[in-house]
Amino acid sequence: MKKYILLILLIPTVLADIEIAEVLYDPINTETGGEAIRLYNPTQQPIDISNYIIKTESSATDATLPNRILLPRDFFLIADLNWSKLKDNATFPNADYEEAITLANTNAGIALLNANNEIIDAIGWGDPTQITIGLFQGTPAIQVKEGNSLKRISSTNDNSNDFIENYPFQGTETKQEENQIQLNAHVSSSTQINSLSIADEDLMTPEIQIFPKPKEQKLIQITTNITGDATTTLAFLIKDQQILATINLTKNNEIYEGYLPINFYDAPGNYTIKIQADTKIREQQFTYLPLIAIELDINNLNFEVIKGKITTLDGDLDTTTNKTTIKNIGNTNINLGLSATNFISSTSEIAINNLNYSLDTFITEKQLSTQLEFSTVAFKPGENSLLPLSFKMYTPETTLEGDYTSTISVTGVTA
Repeated sequence: MKKYILLILLIPTVLADIEIAEVLYDPINTETGGEAIRLYNPTQQPIDISNYIIKTESSATDATLPNRILLPRDFFLIADLNWSKLKDNATFPNADYEEAITLANTNAGIALLNANNEIIDAIGWGDPTQITIGLFQGTPAIQVKEGNSLKRISSTNDNSNDFIENYPFQGTETKQEENQIQLNAHVSSSTQINSLSIADEDLMTPEIQIFPKPKEQKLIQITTNITGDATTTLAFLIKDQQILATINLTKNNEIYEGYLPINFYDAPGNYTIKIQADTKIREQQFTYLPLIAIELDINNLNFEVIKGKITTLDGDLDTTTNKTTIKNIGNTNINLGLSATNFISSTSEIAINNLNYSLDTFITEKQLSTQLEFSTVAFKPGENSLLPLSFKMYTPETTLEGDYTSTISVTGVTA
């Protein structure tokens, strides 16, 4: 009689979360009161960081954050107690939250954990053999000289690539405020476009920036002041001299308004909005920001395996079936990374290296690992950009009968 083992795969999509942007672990003046950690929200959505935890070599809960929502593209500075009086430089920014923290100067690291006690980011410095596992990603960064910080410049899950030595808190505090003077001139004999504004979604930069919305079309709000008796008022969305969308503007006295659509998969970069009122033209540029986002059509797979046999779970390109499909719901070419936990039952365990995955229905396949490993797939964006995610499981002869569970994480990075 055949013996069956029930396996369950939980496959959550890894979405962008708060990042550790900068760490000052070796201040000049004092180790007690001069250390700081700066967090950053790189997404287009507010994120609740209430009860997030800073884990260090000295404590699993070195700091616990208060109730706070971190807005898109905003920073949050965690500093040692009495930072306002003891920081190295009086021009350093004020702390958003102070708590006594202890950061070692050599061969150490920190991790940021969410409210569910899950590690979402980590940065280590020095010798990886001397640093606690989970307090660094990839290869630790270099150790900086006294008074300098480690500052993030990229996000590749490898500290040695992502952080550089830097004088603390440079280039992150400048905010360009928008100043406008609107001149209204009425010319009775002709139409005039007096002003054109676009709803800017990132006031931290001088240029106008628009955030894409995963999987959904975005509407860009346009407001323009037009005087005269214009018979035609149109707005155009243009990229590389190609018209992507056209709308008629709605009039309210001399103010004309409208919403131009832009797709979630439209390429990031510079776009132009052109207003035409009869023969008059006015233009305004904006930047459509890059977005990395993926979606899985299922997040739970139940299947049975036989000892000593190989079991295959095929993915497909149909999001309505019970087979796994990955969809690119951003606007950027991406590579995909997977990691997984070992299969665990109440009494036993199956090593995850018994499970392979494929993104091309087993033309090629890779062995899963507990460490995040990336596949070069150059997954292009599009309205229906799909990849199949297939699995092949070998069950050792010595496996004990029972129900086993593993969790697989899928994430994307810029290709």
